[in-house]
Amino acid sequence: NIDPKFEDETTALFQGMQYGKKGYVSVPFEGEVSVWAYSKTETELGGLGILNILPEREALYRIASHRERLSRWLSLDSLLIVSVVVVIMMIIAAYRSRPMLAPFFSLVSAFGRLSAGDFSAKLNFKIRDERQMVADAFNNMTIQLEDGIRMRQGLEVAKEVQHNFFPEIDPNISDLDIGIKISYCEETGGDYVDVLYGKGGRVCIVVGDVTGHGVGAALLMATVRALIRGNYEVKDDLSQVITSVNFKLTADMRDSGRFVTLFIIEIDPISLQLRWVRAGHDPAWLFRSADSSIISLSGQGIALGIDNDLVYSESYRGQLESGDVILIGTDGIWETSGPDGTEFGKHNLERILLENSKRNASDICNAVIEAVNHFRGTQHQEDDVSIAAIKIP
Repeated sequence: NIDPKFEDETTALFQGMQYGKKGYVSVPFEGEVSVWAYSKTETELGGLGILNILPEREALYRIASHRERLSRWLSLDSLLIVSVVVVIMMIIAAYRSRPMLAPFFSLVSAFGRLSAGDFSAKLNFKIRDERQMVADAFNNMTIQLEDGIRMRQGLEVAKEVQHNFFPEIDPNISDLDIGIKISYCEETGGDYVDVLYGKGGRVCIVVGDVTGHGVGAALLMATVRALIRGNYEVKDDLSQVITSVNFKLTADMRDSGRFVTLFIIEIDPISLQLRWVRAGHDPAWLFRSADSSIISLSGQGIALGIDNDLVYSESYRGQLESGDVILIGTDGIWETSGPDGTEFGKHNLERILLENSKRNASDICNAVIEAVNHFRGTQHQEDDVSIAAIKIP
């Protein structure tokens, strides 16, 4: 079945097999081009020739399939080799970089403890590079943060204590209409407003202003409050009260550079007679309902805490009338600055008193505070603001 045209190829094939060679030729077999692969091997019986005839198309298919499988194996092997190399490099890099990254792991841990409220969190490693700067900054931050929170907590306690100093107005003791408003520029302040009830139903209103503001002023204000309340219960008149308070306060404030201005006024709700002492404070205002006039309640006397030998005198005014209004404030009102730098001024306070004289005492105080806040605008409040109003029913 061999095509005679390919006799030379077949002759060469058999000769090669005879001499022990191996190879292949492409010769038609049974009408189809085929690959004739030949080889010779030695056995115990002698030489054995092997001939394998495979259609060429099948041979090419097998070669292509084998090549594809080989390519896949090579790709997989390459991927495995690269993966192993990468993993090995990562392990080596992690091992070698661990000493460098360890401080940052400690920093993350310390921040976690700090955020949970543990202010003992510290970074104790010593490294001569930028990481040491980070550690030192963190350690300083924890100290400052702890001090800041402790101070904040102390201010909250002081604020709560000072809030408890706010006077309670008992309508069952007196028919006088009393209004009070205080606005501190910080958590605590040095403005002092109090209402005391004395013998025979007398009502005493105190407005004071300690130099400065904040915790120091609040502590001094608490001292003044205690001294006034203690002396008012045992002294016969306001001049004795303030003289005694000044004597004791000056001893405590010597060389401190601080002082207290104060205006104390007492009203007899039965006779409607008015007495007061002014210690360096701005005069109060008396609105007379009979003619809608405003009178200044002035008097002699310097601020408390300056001269312990000073004797304060009492001022007196006759009978008040229904509708009269007494207004006492601190300088934080008229010294409030607007956006253009101008001050609120006492003239605006008097105008508000005239415009609101028909309203009750609390509404008058609210009108003053609202006007001051509106005048200030978006600027920060620089000083404490306090106002007390007493209206005769």
